[in-house]
Amino acid sequence: MRDKDTEKPLIFDLQEQKAKVFDAPVQNHEDYALEGEFEVYGTTCRPAFMALKEHLKQFTIEWAEEISTVPAETIRRIANEWVENAQIGSTITIEGKVFPYRPVSAVMFRGTQGHSNGIHQAASIDLLCELVGAEDVPGGTMGWPAIRRKYPGGNYERIPTIGPDGVIIPSIFYAHSPWPPHKPEIPCKNVGCVEFWPHATISHIPYVKMIGPATNFVVSQCDWSSAVELCKDVFVVQFDIWVNETDQAVADIVLPDVSFLEKDCWSGEIDAYFFSQSPSYEDWYVHMQKPAAEPLGECRFFMDVILDLLDRIGLREKYNEMLNSYYTIEDEELRIQPEEKLNWSQIGERVLKWVYGEDAEKIKDQGYATWHKPIEDVYWRWNMESRVPTYMEFLIEAREEVEKVCREKDIDLDWEQYTPMPSWFYPTSYKELDDEYDMIGFSYRDILHTNNSTYQNPLIDEISRLCPYTYTITMNTDIALQRGLRDGDAIWLENRYGVKEKGVLKCMQGQHPRTLGIAGQGGLWAAGRPIAKGKGSNFCKLLPTYLRHYDPVTGNIETSVALKVSKAEG
Repeated sequence: MRDKDTEKPLIFDLQEQKAKVFDAPVQNHEDYALEGEFEVYGTTCRPAFMALKEHLKQFTIEWAEEISTVPAETIRRIANEWVENAQIGSTITIEGKVFPYRPVSAVMFRGTQGHSNGIHQAASIDLLCELVGAEDVPGGTMGWPAIRRKYPGGNYERIPTIGPDGVIIPSIFYAHSPWPPHKPEIPCKNVGCVEFWPHATISHIPYVKMIGPATNFVVSQCDWSSAVELCKDVFVVQFDIWVNETDQAVADIVLPDVSFLEKDCWSGEIDAYFFSQSPSYEDWYVHMQKPAAEPLGECRFFMDVILDLLDRIGLREKYNEMLNSYYTIEDEELRIQPEEKLNWSQIGERVLKWVYGEDAEKIKDQGYATWHKPIEDVYWRWNMESRVPTYMEFLIEAREEVEKVCREKDIDLDWEQYTPMPSWFYPTSYKELDDEYDMIGFSYRDILHTNNSTYQNPLIDEISRLCPYTYTITMNTDIALQRGLRDGDAIWLENRYGVKEKGVLKCMQGQHPRTLGIAGQGGLWAAGRPIAKGKGSNFCKLLPTYLRHYDPVTGNIETSVALKVSKAEG
């Protein structure tokens, strides 16, 4: 239930025996009703916690055993240990500040959210932390840094805010307010398709003719042929230090970029604090890229080329204003004027003075900045009067619109997942298993590589060839023997849509019997990358692009796939 005037969610105050907006003062936190039935605006209702409690009873330990293949006794033991170790109600004092102490943590990343049921999996795992109060507190789960406190004497700062619905709005550049959500609709006008997926925190960049700084999207996305088809009527400009697979397949122009050792990039970590900072109790630090060598030939840092292009198409004025807004530059002497044509280094001179004040030159010379991080910046959420929704009623309304669009446009999407509480839905990859396509393929991050760019590094390649897993396809040893397969065999993987990938088999016991693993993005073929060419296998090409392989609520693609395995002849 929401307040009629403000649309804020309501709670029921047991002490005063009345409904209030969620952020209204109460005498004690114990006065929040968690269970019971109450009449509000003439309607009988109950707290979301009670609804959640009743909803979760259907997901028994025995049910979980059948789904996960983890024995029920193991699930029960870990659940009990989780609650015992959470030490609910305990506190700890750090630097004179008192915080909850919850030494348990449930952590997930792409392996959880990257599925056609990802929103429900992610919500369920997050809920474990929320139920015991272990989110962003000592001992608990620490997320990526959500804040970037200003440097002493500087000005640039990023702090999360609380939206009108009480939910935190992240301070990262691609965030948007989760409330009020707009209705799903088509057509979509941006690369994130947020018109149709309003609940996704993804790109709001409008569709443009494609300009890619050192991107290799053809081999790092699903279904290579679809990526190539998408670009057939698009003028593609790529910046790179070699001709990669995307350059070779779809680029109309490839411009020579500089390598990271030749790059003068002051902006490196200023706005990437949420990715590059440590969430733990240590000082703030920010690094910048400084060149160790001069660029070769006609190589240029891609940002300077883009600035030239902005001048030629008449968008420099808008870009200058965007930079002022992005870095919140208020000092008129430092603001970039509409008519100014500065290169990236000159822009950096202005921004660094704004960000670091009188220490800008010192920081530029030493290549990094560091300053004290107080304890309240580590456990920032404890001091925010925000809320975490356990009942997302807006998904009920969104489902009506999604179902209408899908029926009208004949779109195959699982709109059943538009439900207000975390539930279980089989991922598409599991539903596509049968007697022929009987293995689940997944990819993992090899510790030696970063995506596919490092495959061209000769030193990393030398180490990779010593590792038995980097350039191979892994499979459970017992299952492999049952199928007459052994280490070193050449095998084919094929999805049910006819896409195949070849590789070399490596058997291991530490893998589920029904899975196949591929380390990232090998299987490369560009002539301009002779060291990378032909090394390993590529998983991404096996992922289908059909919408039923996407999370229907967020647009996340399913990152596992039903496969069949066969021995390659010859």
